[in-house]
Amino acid sequence: MLFWLLGGHELHLIDDEVRRSPELLVDYVGEQRIDYLEMTPTYCRQLIELGLLDETRPARPRILEIGGEALDESLWNDLRHRAAAGTVAYNTYGPTEATVYITQARIADHARPLIGRPLRNTRAYILDDHLNPVPAGVLGELYLAGTALARGYAGRPALTAERFVADPHSTTGGRMYRTGDLARHRADGTLEYGGRTDDQIKIRGFRIEPGEIATALTTHPAVAHAAVVAREDRPGEKRLVAYAVPTDGHPLDPQELRRHLAARLPRHMLPAHLITLPALPLTGNGKLDHRALPAPDTTTGDLGGRSPRTAHEQILCALFAEVLDQPAIGIDADFFTHGGHSLLAARLISRIRTTLHTELGIRDLFEAPTVATLAGRLGGSGDTDGALATLLPLRRSTKPEARPLFCVHPAAGVSWVYSGLLGHLDQDRPLYGLQARGLVDPEAAPAGIDEMVDDYLGLIRSVQPHGPYALLGWSFGGIVAHELAVRLQEAGEEVETLVLLDSYPSDSARPVLERATSSADPSPLPAGQEAVRALLESLGHDPDSPESADSPFALLDQATLEAMAGVFLGNAMMQDSFKSRMFLGDILFFEAAGEESGRPWRPADWESYVTGRIEVHRVTGRHGELTRPDQLAQIGPVLAARLATDSL
Repeated sequence: MLFWLLGGHELHLIDDEVRRSPELLVDYVGEQRIDYLEMTPTYCRQLIELGLLDETRPARPRILEIGGEALDESLWNDLRHRAAAGTVAYNTYGPTEATVYITQARIADHARPLIGRPLRNTRAYILDDHLNPVPAGVLGELYLAGTALARGYAGRPALTAERFVADPHSTTGGRMYRTGDLARHRADGTLEYGGRTDDQIKIRGFRIEPGEIATALTTHPAVAHAAVVAREDRPGEKRLVAYAVPTDGHPLDPQELRRHLAARLPRHMLPAHLITLPALPLTGNGKLDHRALPAPDTTTGDLGGRSPRTAHEQILCALFAEVLDQPAIGIDADFFTHGGHSLLAARLISRIRTTLHTELGIRDLFEAPTVATLAGRLGGSGDTDGALATLLPLRRSTKPEARPLFCVHPAAGVSWVYSGLLGHLDQDRPLYGLQARGLVDPEAAPAGIDEMVDDYLGLIRSVQPHGPYALLGWSFGGIVAHELAVRLQEAGEEVETLVLLDSYPSDSARPVLERATSSADPSPLPAGQEAVRALLESLGHDPDSPESADSPFALLDQATLEAMAGVFLGNAMMQDSFKSRMFLGDILFFEAAGEESGRPWRPADWESYVTGRIEVHRVTGRHGELTRPDQLAQIGPVLAARLATDSL
């Protein structure tokens, strides 16, 4: 930065002793009245905590230039607020191959972390795998070009040819540098950093960016800064490990931090271990020293706090850990908060029955989701009817003011399928499933959707007498949820949130699985085993798959499965004779993006039945897969954010 010298400023070269001691550097800056500092985000956070920018100091820097690492949202917001006190901060980006800095963003000008715009005589491209530009908002690899580009790597022609490639987007030829960084263009042309291509890791089939997890962790007020890495301390066992540094006077509670992350991140992004450190280790140039991060102690679990107190609790802890794919787990860990869902719940109940020779049901796990509480139910009846109750509490709340989310069953009539949402929603958010009466007593099945809605309204108001209400429905359940919302509004109640999972109005084209008994369908009605197969396939389960043994339905007897199949067919017939009405409000809609592109139904079919906005989110997967873990990992965070916003 020679222009500082041309402006009459002094250049101070700091020796290693001062640089390696943040306390000494803070004192030096004040004594020498340094007004410009360049540093990494990690080092900047340490200096701020030591009082670098305190108004009580004799002198504070006027300009901070941050670079060398990704700048997290917590530090970004802190630096934004410092601008009012006279310290202006810039976020800079650029590798050595582009003569250090090539983009810059004035932090006070932006509400979220950005790397800004290219400096003079430089260009930045965001390209796909074929070197074509990607649209604004889409993540791609960042390429740099312009006069600042280096010629290559001395004595390494192969590496030079790999990283410095021809620029197909320049009218005058030239080269561009492949950074290995991910970024996206915002609508205003500024650049947003998206992490390293080689930092993105794959764990159990999911591609994960550790920086997103660290950012979510630093939004907790007790966390000063954090780092997340993927470790493979044992061959073949790659696990996410989070490291957190507490703020002064705020001891860290691992379980509280886990709940904090679970409310913001999908299950596959939750770290297996969370380690508290007094400070993050740094390299000589102020960057995070990954090699110095300690390995977790895999002999004890940091999930769930207390250790088992009895032989039964010890066995249950082992089974919880096995099913949840964790090295160890304590007696207070909530099965669903730590990644459990209906498929894993069935597997756990089956393992408990086999190991302890006792009967437990799915509902037992919903009502007692920790080892400590479930141990008290050993020896129970495992009553199937309890899991098929018309009002199924998937999670109750101890806070009277907490507003429930009511989830209406699909055509199959069961609401267990929504249990995977528990790990994505705020832990204080109650979740209730509405299930078909015909599951337990076929004679009690309603004659039509209007009669069903009358019944469900009474159940909903027995839990929550007055609004605002939050309703969700998948497939057939979306039609019922929509009508429930209409009826509540007609009763003078407020419906705050209406969520539809790939559900379409009764008079639009619909998935074949929901039209199995339509009078316009000339195919014969399925019965017996065929009806059960259609039922299971509608819920995304292949009866012929080896995984079917772990399905929740494997715990049911044939008579119950046939009753469910009857409910499935009856609901499909009721759908064909029902007419959707007008809802006064918005819809949050999740569309199954894995279906055939030519299918005739679409989210816009609801435009004739809502007065507000239809906010559509496409979910990777087919219609029958939307309540499976991979799909709920996409739906859960969006739903949690909407519920949190609507509850304000």
